[in-house]
Amino acid sequence: MLTADLVRARRSGNSLVVQRFRGDDRARAEEYARAIVDTLAECMYQSREEATAALAEIPREARDQKLFDGLVKLVFDRCTFEGGSHEQAESWRARLFLAAAEARRMQGTSFDRAAFLATHAADEKLDGEDAVERLLGRLWSDLPGRDRLVHVARILPEVLVDAYIFAQYQAVLLRARELRIRVEQPRADDLRKFLRTLKFHRLLFRAATEDSPVAGAEPARAPGLQITLDGPLSLFSANTKYGLALAIAASHLPLLGSFAAEADLLWGKERRVIGFAFGTEDLPPRVASTPQSPEDAATGRQGSTAADEEPDEITRLQAAWTTRSSAWTVTTADEILVAPGGEVVVPDLYFHRRGADGVGVTIALEVLGFWSRDAVFRRIDAAAHGFAPQRGAPIPVLFCASERLRVSESVAGEEGLAGLYVFKGALRPSALETHLDDLARRWQARLPEATAPTEVRVPRDPPRPKPNPKKSRKQKVTSKDRSA
Repeated sequence: MLTADLVRARRSGNSLVVQRFRGDDRARAEEYARAIVDTLAECMYQSREEATAALAEIPREARDQKLFDGLVKLVFDRCTFEGGSHEQAESWRARLFLAAAEARRMQGTSFDRAAFLATHAADEKLDGEDAVERLLGRLWSDLPGRDRLVHVARILPEVLVDAYIFAQYQAVLLRARELRIRVEQPRADDLRKFLRTLKFHRLLFRAATEDSPVAGAEPARAPGLQITLDGPLSLFSANTKYGLALAIAASHLPLLGSFAAEADLLWGKERRVIGFAFGTEDLPPRVASTPQSPEDAATGRQGSTAADEEPDEITRLQAAWTTRSSAWTVTTADEILVAPGGEVVVPDLYFHRRGADGVGVTIALEVLGFWSRDAVFRRIDAAAHGFAPQRGAPIPVLFCASERLRVSESVAGEEGLAGLYVFKGALRPSALETHLDDLARRWQARLPEATAPTEVRVPRDPPRPKPNPKKSRKQKVTSKDRSA
């Protein structure tokens, strides 16, 4: 991944613009990429310092220094280095320094450093003209610069350049306070994968439908969506970890097909607030058209996505639940639920319970990750009337939040179709079951006509009321603003 200082960008007014390739820029970049990979292939089993020195000899134009350094960074990230044992290096240093101190004490001003090192090298069973050099190399073999190159990624030049272009946008997002993504009619399966990717990385996001599917649209396509993510610079802590998670999740933007993104950045040494915009047209064609990383898109390799996995706490909870004797059964959730106000939630799990009378209840569970207190409150408010799948009754939702957020379970109230389980450390099945029972009781009291859960499908946006032709234009605008 690139750092912000390796991004080729300039300010234009109050916005940041990433520099595009023009003329023969792309051809030169691919020549640099080929030379970098070939040079590193010749440096196999050499130290990182030696490999870096060899790369410094590659000719390049002064104006391309930032581009060159960025390509080197990406190639190094894809190589494998093998470091020496820290404990062994410390042992060698201790023996040599103690021996040198004793020799200097005994010999005084007649101490011969070269002769001492040669003698010590022989004692360590090192011979040859470079014995002393190898001895000194052993002493500091645990330093990063002394790591040996044991594998070079033979990435194609055009693929490496594509990766650099995409990595610039990822690096910019490390300085974001907020990222807004507008998606027009995404495929429902792809949207679900992207949102689950955000959840896997525990990113703080809000998603809401904006309009209903257009007439004649494919049934497999979801309504237009506005996804808003808090950036790493909006948090008080864990900025680095969260920023890396956001950058990784951004690599899955091609899942959405056509998208437009805007971000508020704190850029430069002065941390000035500026805007940033990019979209599908800014990505390399092979990346924009394929929901994979630049390397996977170019090579045809099928890489795994976070959407194919479950967060660790979810996996542990499911495993623990299988050992319990409970009236509740658990299944993995893979759908999208929509609240009446349009807010979207992608639950982690479904808990099902069927009573003796045949009447059942299904509760969706969502574990909140990098969330703020205000975000929890918004989630609870949105779930007051339940989240609903397509062609189904509202489903109560149990949210799980760490006590580090310092929120009270009482904020969920007793009237709505949402519950809150504040946990310490890890989710406890016994405490979770208590919250499920309580939420089920409230749900059944409010909806006594509820039946066994129906099949959950990808939802459409809830229907909008028909406009009243008697209302004035001013009244319509006011109503729209109020609903927004």
